[in-house]
Amino acid sequence: MRNFQKALCAILLLSAVVFSALAQETTLPKIWSKVNFDPDAKPFDLNGYQYIPAPDVKRFVRVGNIEAVVEPNYRPYPTNNTTQSEMSVDVHPLNADIIFGSANTTNWPVTLLYGTGGYITTDGGTSWSGFDNPPYGSNSGDPASVIGTNGYFYEGFIDAGANDAGQGIARSTDNGASWTRYVVGNAPPGINDLLDKNHLTVDKKVGSPYENRVYAAWTAFVTGSPNDINLEFRYSTNFGQSWSAVKNISSAINAGSHNQGVNLSTGPNGEVYATWAVYDNWSASTYGEDAMGFAKSTDGGDTWSPAQRIYSGTNFGIRGTLTNKNGIRVSSFPSMAVDRTGGPDNGYIYISWAQKGVAPAGSSPDIVMIRSTDGGTSWSTPVRVNNDPINNGKDQYYNWMTVDQSTGHIFTVFYDSRNTANDSAQVYMARSIDGGLTFENLLVSDSRFKPKTISGLAGGYQGDYIGVAALNNKVYPLWADDRTGNYQGWMTKISFGPTIAHTPLSNTENLTGPYIVSAQIESSIPLNPNNIYVHWGRGASITDSVLMTNAGGNTYTANIPGNGSPAIYNYYIYAADNTGGYNSFPSGAPANYLTFEANTDLVPPVVTHTVLGNQFRETWPAEIVAAATDNIGVDSVWVVYKVNTGGSSYSFGLTYYGNENDYSGYFNIDTSLVAVGDTLYYRIVARDDAAAHNLGYFPGAASYSSFVFVNDTEFPVVSHQPLRDQARIKWPATVRAEATDNLGVQSVVCEYSVNNGALTGSFQLLPEFGSNLWFGTFDVDTTAIQVGDSVKYRLVTTDVSNSHNTTLTPSIGYNQFNIINAKGIVLVVDDDLTLAGRKNSEKGGEADLKTPLGTSSSLFVSTLIPAGYVVDSTSWANLDTTMLNNYDLVILTAGTKTAIQFDNLPKRTALVRYTLNGGKTLVEGGEVGWIYRYSSASSDKDPQFRRNLLLDSSWVSDYSNGSLMPIIPAHTLFNQPNQLTGPFAVTNYSGSSYASRDVMRMLPGKRGIVKAAGWISGSSSYPDTAGIFIYYKNGDTTMARNINFTFAISQFTNQQTARELIENAAELLTGSYLAIPVELVSLSAAASNENVTISWTTATETNNSGFEVERTSPRPSSYKGEGGEAGSGWAKIGFVQGNGTTTELSTYSFTDSKLAAGNYNYRLKQIDFDGTISYSSAVNVTVEIPAVFALEQNYPNPFNPSTTLKYSIPVDGFVNLSIYNMLGEKVATLINQNAKAGRYEIKFDASKYASGIYLYRLESGQNVSVKKMMLLK
Repeated sequence: MRNFQKALCAILLLSAVVFSALAQETTLPKIWSKVNFDPDAKPFDLNGYQYIPAPDVKRFVRVGNIEAVVEPNYRPYPTNNTTQSEMSVDVHPLNADIIFGSANTTNWPVTLLYGTGGYITTDGGTSWSGFDNPPYGSNSGDPASVIGTNGYFYEGFIDAGANDAGQGIARSTDNGASWTRYVVGNAPPGINDLLDKNHLTVDKKVGSPYENRVYAAWTAFVTGSPNDINLEFRYSTNFGQSWSAVKNISSAINAGSHNQGVNLSTGPNGEVYATWAVYDNWSASTYGEDAMGFAKSTDGGDTWSPAQRIYSGTNFGIRGTLTNKNGIRVSSFPSMAVDRTGGPDNGYIYISWAQKGVAPAGSSPDIVMIRSTDGGTSWSTPVRVNNDPINNGKDQYYNWMTVDQSTGHIFTVFYDSRNTANDSAQVYMARSIDGGLTFENLLVSDSRFKPKTISGLAGGYQGDYIGVAALNNKVYPLWADDRTGNYQGWMTKISFGPTIAHTPLSNTENLTGPYIVSAQIESSIPLNPNNIYVHWGRGASITDSVLMTNAGGNTYTANIPGNGSPAIYNYYIYAADNTGGYNSFPSGAPANYLTFEANTDLVPPVVTHTVLGNQFRETWPAEIVAAATDNIGVDSVWVVYKVNTGGSSYSFGLTYYGNENDYSGYFNIDTSLVAVGDTLYYRIVARDDAAAHNLGYFPGAASYSSFVFVNDTEFPVVSHQPLRDQARIKWPATVRAEATDNLGVQSVVCEYSVNNGALTGSFQLLPEFGSNLWFGTFDVDTTAIQVGDSVKYRLVTTDVSNSHNTTLTPSIGYNQFNIINAKGIVLVVDDDLTLAGRKNSEKGGEADLKTPLGTSSSLFVSTLIPAGYVVDSTSWANLDTTMLNNYDLVILTAGTKTAIQFDNLPKRTALVRYTLNGGKTLVEGGEVGWIYRYSSASSDKDPQFRRNLLLDSSWVSDYSNGSLMPIIPAHTLFNQPNQLTGPFAVTNYSGSSYASRDVMRMLPGKRGIVKAAGWISGSSSYPDTAGIFIYYKNGDTTMARNINFTFAISQFTNQQTARELIENAAELLTGSYLAIPVELVSLSAAASNENVTISWTTATETNNSGFEVERTSPRPSSYKGEGGEAGSGWAKIGFVQGNGTTTELSTYSFTDSKLAAGNYNYRLKQIDFDGTISYSSAVNVTVEIPAVFALEQNYPNPFNPSTTLKYSIPVDGFVNLSIYNMLGEKVATLINQNAKAGRYEIKFDASKYASGIYLYRLESGQNVSVKKMMLLK
């Protein structure tokens, strides 16, 4: 470890200014992405600045011959207590209303790094949802957002936690409602290693051979790796769950220093492209980028062409800091976009970056762009994108670009100072409609701001990227500025020319026409009614046109005439406004146009389907999913089937869900009509819209697919660590188990016997929401358990199958433990095992070769055993983290070890999880703080371990002179059971030693950390440092959870004092019990029809915010409830506000409505105002199956435009609910499938129906009911 004086000398110095605005550090780090805290940060003086919002008005800007409409700026996810920076954004390639953006996020003022926030709209930006603290867990940021053609959201980031410094991804399949997290790149081994500056994309070209394949790349800063300072690449073929082997795609560049800032994109035919910045020189004044690298794959990333330099110019980039913008860091990392429109520029590749001092850029940073028209074989010379006067001393920086895949137009956004003093900036956007040859510029931000680093973050960080997405002539820039006082993501929408929405005409058998073309055409500027046309022709050309007429609102129509003969028709739509602004559909017209055929159709539909495997009766009915396509159109799809070869024939219809031609439905035969061993044969039939009603089949017109009904023969798999002897003072004991089953776990029950049958009983374990873990506590009262008692127990785990397969744990006999008289059960872990570990190459001075190995560990063991504790000891190498829950206290000892202590990330992560779940820890060692310190100049080795077990921040010094002084002499630590009076001398084993003590700064912003003792001189010189840290959960002094000794206890001069301090610390931790802020005296649940009312009463409440009501149903894990929750997991269903602090009796209730028949568990999650939570025990209630068939009157009635229909069915069976008009014609089918007995409701939307009286008819088995309802518009 460096001494304090050396640490002071390590402060970074700035070199001479390279040009008027750009400065570069003499020790500029290559690694850049991982954002770290700056413990010495001071907020910028805003000089009384107050945010005044810009006028909330649209701006109309003439761009070329089109008027652009710039909407007012807004924040998708506004807050005043977080920061958002380094933006990324994407638009759904097939639905312009769905946009997904992200940012690096922290709290504000900065004390916590959240990672990647996410912001989502599904209505084109009218409303937004999202988060700053990611629901998939915190990470180290560097966001990359992308959406596939299947609608899956992906968010890439630098990973944290168990995969810290690796690469991670989160995926959502439901527009951001839920997320799943996966590892993309495994964490590198070294403390200073990092997978840096990542990018992520997906093949979003419909019909591509690699459609929806996910691609990721980054720079590997991994010392000793063959890929060090090069780009690593991986791809996923299963939507991010697993990834291909790592490929080095940049090595052919032979960069003099390193490759960094990768950007990925895909081409129209499945090509994958990568571009990045190349650094050949890395020293003061030459940090600027020296080349742009490029590599290409044409087989989905399996193989890559050798990387090449597509642009070179020594030090042309701007890597460094902008001194006139408060020293924010900047770079020339490239942004790339590819035209996949199928238009005249299809396949063109565009790459842009910031440049200075090399033409066409001037002496201040400009944005430049190059393009390739031949798939990356050759490249143009750069063109200047920003069109302000050159060499004007104004900065343009941090650009991002995209191609609108509906038009082929290029859009680039960037920060720009052209209209401001050069200490400020706005956001500009450039557009090119000629393939990147020329650019028009327009201002998109409506407020100026002064760029500055985010106070509390290190390294000149303001955010390293900006974002833009575009589709259908609408562009969405997303950037960060601090106009409100904290950095926030800002967005606007820019629209160009009229917008045209049209569903292309399909093939038809109508030879005579006319063929009606209908489109929705909108424009902020009045349309020119004489310049809205359908241009059309037969054969291979466009030969004619017809004027479109307004049919009401924004709807325009025109008729293409037929000629009575088979023909191929081509057409496109053109619309212009009164100023000459225009647009066409499809994009790229007239080179691109739409085509349909008029001809007699004899081509049958094509049906594809994955044959079902054998089925269990427990999970019946099975769902059939099939894809059906036809050149004219699919009329209907159904399934015919029979049970066994001689069985009767049945059928049911499949419903189209509008997703990639998919149809689906459930078999409509009841479970009672099939038996184990039966074979079900089925065929899928599709009929098209042709006059001949051509039929297509799967597997064929005379053949069947089949499956067999089989018994479930799989037994639950249970993992359980047997309990060891239990201290009576800690009773009752908790039993934990992990249980899984192919169909689902019905129950886990613990059966027990005390003293060979003197007392017997059982209790249920309950599942933890979102996992396979089950927990339960012995229901034997403390008064019934005595020291010396013997408890035998086993777990009985039953699955949901009709066979009720049961697993016993253990399989034979019982587990057994004894009740013992002990203060607690302690595990002491020794990591001071070798003399080699006492030497650190970074240190000066002598290593401790005198103190016997393991002295600290031995001192803990020899002290705690006679003090009344049961003590186990082990080495760090032999630590079994699956056993942690058997201990009341875990002590980690390192003594004077100076090499990396506790060097196993999975074990450290398990310890973090243990303490977050309530486990107590004590960490000891004179160099642990140094190894796990936070530093703005190096990686934070394990932030979760540091924050939760060490409780410290940055290292100050070894402090070779001084003693430990109690800061709070009256604290329990120094008085119970032993009275201790400081100071306490901590010796050096030699004159130049350094491993006995660390002076560590306290972790900022975490409530509940107490500085119990400090170093005498340090207590005044460094008031934010400590030598003993204690953490009380949420500041409650009855809940001590963690202690950190930043010294080697073996080096106490007075070893008796050391023993007494150890005993006091153990007493403080093991004697701490969680305070119950709310005294719950009753909890009950009662069912009434489809509703359950939960009632509870409290005797007293302290600091009570309220109660979350949670529900779980013991159904198979494959079952999904109305909210999509797994049937075996806890889910929040409501919140009831508490009464704060009161000694009055308080009564509460909550009603859970519209439940299906079944058995349900409920519990309360009580939440304090400070975030402390506790759970009640669970109560069980059964919602009975309806006794009679019933169809209720709709509500409301009359209605407009929607109403709710409720019905009850007493037995499982096929259900049909349909709507009829007064002529008896069926107008809608709401339900047509097999259903379980229960109560149901469904909403009927009559927006497209005329006013009048309608009938709704319910049929189930032999029961039929009909009622009337009235639609009034």
